[in-house]
Amino acid sequence: MNLFPLSEYTDFYEKTKYQLTLRLSIAVCVMLAILGVTFILSDQDVVYLNFIGLALCSGIVVLILLTKKYKIAAILFTVIGVSLCIFTLLTLKDDYHFVDPLWMIIIALFAYFTLGKIVGNIAIFVQFTAVAYYLVFDLNVNLLNLKPMTPGEQYSIAVNAFLCATVIAYLIHQFLKRNAFAAEQYRALTRELKIKNELVENQNREKTAMLKEIHHRVKNNLQVITSLLRLQSRDLTNQETIKHFKEAIDRVGAMALIHNQMYQSKDLDRIQLQPYLESLSTNILSSYTLDIPVDISFNISLKHTRSNLIVPIALIFNELISNSLKHAFNAQQFGEIKIKIKETAENQIEIIYQDNGVWQQPAKEDSFGLELIDALAQQLNGDVMRIEENGTKYIFNLHTDQE
Repeated sequence: MNLFPLSEYTDFYEKTKYQLTLRLSIAVCVMLAILGVTFILSDQDVVYLNFIGLALCSGIVVLILLTKKYKIAAILFTVIGVSLCIFTLLTLKDDYHFVDPLWMIIIALFAYFTLGKIVGNIAIFVQFTAVAYYLVFDLNVNLLNLKPMTPGEQYSIAVNAFLCATVIAYLIHQFLKRNAFAAEQYRALTRELKIKNELVENQNREKTAMLKEIHHRVKNNLQVITSLLRLQSRDLTNQETIKHFKEAIDRVGAMALIHNQMYQSKDLDRIQLQPYLESLSTNILSSYTLDIPVDISFNISLKHTRSNLIVPIALIFNELISNSLKHAFNAQQFGEIKIKIKETAENQIEIIYQDNGVWQQPAKEDSFGLELIDALAQQLNGDVMRIEENGTKYIFNLHTDQE
């Protein structure tokens, strides 16, 4: 028969708990058998308690071997051990109790090791309560009833103490062995995590470098497209067609600027919003010939936005600023554009765009630019309100939790 069915327990700690419960139960049975013989030879009254303990402990060994489990047996061992220790301490009024504390220590250590600190704390609290009761109420009676020890009694106490000390040493050894295993597992896990972290960091660096290179190439390709559109527009004579080409060039330029920002950014998933919009507005202003100065001011409390949101936001601002520069400031001495962006709730932002221009004619509802603005707002599950009074004002409420 395999006394230690390790196949039942794959976890090291569960294995050690099972082994300790079985081994300690067997060891205590042997100890009690030896003590029983010494008690008989020395004609001591505690022999009956000894054999009760032996019978109960033998039953625990049988239970472990039959069930291949340790928890029920460990609970029984703890409960029976605590009960016998307390019973011996409080009922034997004319006996020496030198070894009882050693047995209490064995029971407490065993409970801590196999059943955890809660059960261990309960075991030690109950036993120490019994010791306190003994010291207060029974110690004097016990001392008055004591008789000189016979050589047999001295021998049995010495054997009992030696066996208890051996068991305590074994329990401490098991504790140190388990701690050493845990420390080695921790070191091994730390080494493994360090290797994996280094691997992940290397992969992240490679992917970041690759993504930056992709953004750089996309930016270059978009700049090539804008150059081709400019070259193509030189052969055009129709002013309306030239205007459409210029608008397309500005839109492509806005997207090229995004990829340039992402190429220069340390965090590829987040774009600094205000620096990008400032660069975008500067580029748009430089592409228009205006007779008056135009000031664009920003009040942006949202510092970053995710990379997948910047394209629709950039195209919205490209249309808004371009429309203002084309239509709003012809009769003005000074042009002013105010942009305010703030977070109104989790994953929600409000954008307010306002110019001080006097439009030559109302904006056409079916114009491509306004349709594009509405479509981009809907893409972000938001809405836009346009107010034409003392200039033009747009209020956007947009969701930023898009995938």
